[in-house]
Parts: sequence; structure tokens; C-alpha cells
Amino acid sequence: MTPLGAPGTLDERPQPTPGLGLGVQLLYGLGALASAAKTVPISLFLMLYWNQIVGLSAFMVSAIVMVSLVFDAVFDPLVGAWSDRLRSRLGRRLPLMYAAIVPMSVLFIMLWTPPRFTPFGIEIYLAVILLALRLFDTLFELPHLALVPELTRDYDERTRLLTIRSLFEAIGGIGISALAYNYFLREHPDGSGGVLSGDGYPSFGLFTGAVIVICLLISTVGLHRRISGLKTITPQPKPASLFGHMRRSFGSPGFKRLALAAMLIALGSGMGSALGLYWLLYFYRFTQAEISLLFVPAMIGLAATALTPVIVRRIGKRRAAVAMLWFYLAITSLPLLARLTEMVPERGTLLFLLVGLQSAVGAGTMAMVLIALSSMNADLVEEAELRTGYRSEGLMVSANTFVRKASQGLGTLAAGLVLTFAEFPTGADRSEVPGDVLTRMGWLYLAVTFGLALGSTLILRGGSFERVDHLRRLERLN
Repeated sequence: MTPLGAPGTLDERPQPTPGLGLGVQLLYGLGALASAAKTVPISLFLMLYWNQIVGLSAFMVSAIVMVSLVFDAVFDPLVGAWSDRLRSRLGRRLPLMYAAIVPMSVLFIMLWTPPRFTPFGIEIYLAVILLALRLFDTLFELPHLALVPELTRDYDERTRLLTIRSLFEAIGGIGISALAYNYFLREHPDGSGGVLSGDGYPSFGLFTGAVIVICLLISTVGLHRRISGLKTITPQPKPASLFGHMRRSFGSPGFKRLALAAMLIALGSGMGSALGLYWLLYFYRFTQAEISLLFVPAMIGLAATALTPVIVRRIGKRRAAVAMLWFYLAITSLPLLARLTEMVPERGTLLFLLVGLQSAVGAGTMAMVLIALSSMNADLVEEAELRTGYRSEGLMVSANTFVRKASQGLGTLAAGLVLTFAEFPTGADRSEVPGDVLTRMGWLYLAVTFGLALGSTLILRGGSFERVDHLRRLERLN
């Protein structure tokens, strides 16, 4: 097969795409809102619900999540390659996206409505639901993310589109979490209810499932004409050579560096999300009313996400990701360090202000890190095209979807291990957890988090992720 860029193959090259209008960007972002409405509750409540309410051990929940993650590692690139090769009158991406919407919503509802099974039966139930949910999540999310390099080849416009996606994710995640704390899982004046009670989770799951299906349908139907009309399909490898194509695409030094660094960052972020309620409820001893107030600074901090394209234009995607990562760690570690060293009193005003600062800075800066990493990954589409002769957006961004779910999977696994090594009790009341358990848990978490950040920073020092590298690749393709 003649490689792309060779004489006589102009008709096979991806053609320049027109600028994306506001309507397209908003419809694209709406799909990300539904994604966050699904992902954020899993990150926040999955470990707490299945460990403290259903009664599974933290290690068992972590192990089940890890099994689903191994499944993802195999399934994601296969779906990516499938979406690249798919031929239909709806285009490459739409059939998979439409097929995933309703099953994904139903499975999310089932995650929060476990039946009355034996202990072994309930473990199997959780494993099956998580595996199926991840499968259908991949069928939608991977084609949806693959649209970014397919809709635009511009270095900065990709960052802008991913910033829109991140802002909608923030709206969906914070909005659904605020509803959970203040309505579905609210704590009543008599002390009943709350996140440590199982009563509100079924209705919360049902409402969120409805939000997911409605937003995904509006987004997909709204984008239908734009997506099905894309004329960027290039020749694809024959099935017999597909795995060789995957090996060559994933074999570049830049891809390996980015995938490993993103995995470490996602692991730390996911671990922090999974343990977030443990810190707020057991370590800081906040009430749910106080916890619900923390969504206000988080919303304010997320507004800073809109600055990501500006920062990227000035210093580049790699430097932006590293700088925001360390700024995130410096600020978000303050309240934990302050309590571990007893520099501030328990449940005092100063502690609440520090946690509020953590909420504001943490929400925005980690979103900016993930935007920069996703935009770097989108730019690797052209690198893979030069290496293989094929344009494979779905295959390349399968690494992105895997990393996103790794923030739930590996993060939840790491959180479970931290709880296990700290000997955190199952079904514990807020006042019953010994102080030495919380201290071990805090120092272990900080050590792991900073180790992961250091490793990802060193890994990202190499690789061709700058604007000049992207322009050189486009020049060679043209």
C-alpha cells in the first residue's frame, strides 16, 4: 500500500477541516457532561458505597475494579481500531455511539441497586456490572474522543475543543455531586440519611441514569450531520495486519512516554477522588452541610480551566501539564499536611478555608493537566500516520479512554490498598476510627501521590509534543 504523503495519493489524505462553530462545540461538550455525570459518582462513591454500605472489603472492591481495568486494557484498542475501520451510511463513529447510550444508562442504575445475594453472589454482581458498564462506556467515549483530531488538525483548536469538553465535564460532575449531597444523599436534622446510609442511592442512580441518556441522545443527534459528513477516511490495514498496525502505532517513543506519564497522573488523581470522602468525613470530621458548601469554591476554580488554551499557546502543552500538576499538588496537600502536623485544629475555620482552597485550585488545575495531556495525545495521530501510512484517530485515542478509566480503576485500587495497609475498619462510624489509622493513611497517601508526580514529570521530559513538532508533521503529510 502506498503510504500517505507519497505522490499520487492526495485524494486519500485527510482534508483540512473548517473552523468549528459554537453550536458544534456546545453539542460536543454536552456529551462530556453526561460522561462526567457517570464518571464522577463512580470516583466519589463507589468505594464508600460498596465498602461501608454493601459490606464488601476494601480489598475486594479494589480487586474487582482491577479486573475490569485489565479487561479495558484489551478492549479499548480493539474498539478504537473497529471505529476507524467501520463503514456505514452514518460514518465511522455514530453507530457505536448510538448503540451504547441506553445500555450504559441502565447499567449505571444497576450499579447502585444491588440485589439481595449471598456475599459471593454480590461480588459477582459488582464484577459483571462494572465490566459491562466499561464496555458500553468505551463504545461511546472512544468514538466521541476520536472526533477531536478528526474535526480539526489545528494545534490550538484541539486544545480549545478539549477545554470545552472539560468545562462541560466540570458542570456535569459538580452538578450531579451537589444534587447527591444536598438532595438524594442529604443528611437529615435527626442524623439519618447521608452518604453513609444506603437509602438514597437507588433514586440517585435512577436520576443520574436519566440525565446520562438524555444528554447523550441530544449530543449525538445534534452532531449527527457534522459527524456523518466527515470526509477523512483513509485506507485501513487489512484484518490480518491489524495487530502489527497497533504495535507500530503504539511503538513510538512519544506515545510510550505520554501513555505512561498520563497513567501515573491518572492513578494519583483517581486515588484522591476515591479517598476524598474518607478525608472529609473521617479525617476532617466535616458535616455533610459543610461538605456541600465546598462545591462553591470548586465551581469558581473550574472557571480557570478556560485559561488552558492561553497557557498552552504561551508555554506549550508539555510544560503546561507539568507546571499545573505541581501547582495542584502544592495546594491540595496543604490541609492534609496541616492536620498531620497538627498546625491547625480539627474542624476549625482555618481548616475549612484550607479545604475550600484545595477544592477551588484542585478542581481547576487537574482539569487543565488532563486537557493538556489529551491534546498532546490528539497530536500523536499525525505521528502515527507518518509511521504507518494510516490515519487512526480511534486507535490512538483509545489510550486516552483507557487512562480516563484508569483514574477510576487504578485509583480505586490504590485507594483500597491505602485503606487496607492503614487498617481502616469496615462499616465504621465517623468517631470510631482510631487516630493512628488516619495518620498512617495520610502519610501513605502523600508519599504515593508525590512519587507518582515525580515519575510522570521525569517521563515527560522527552518526547515530541511541542507546536514546532506538530507543524513539522503536518508539513511532511502535506
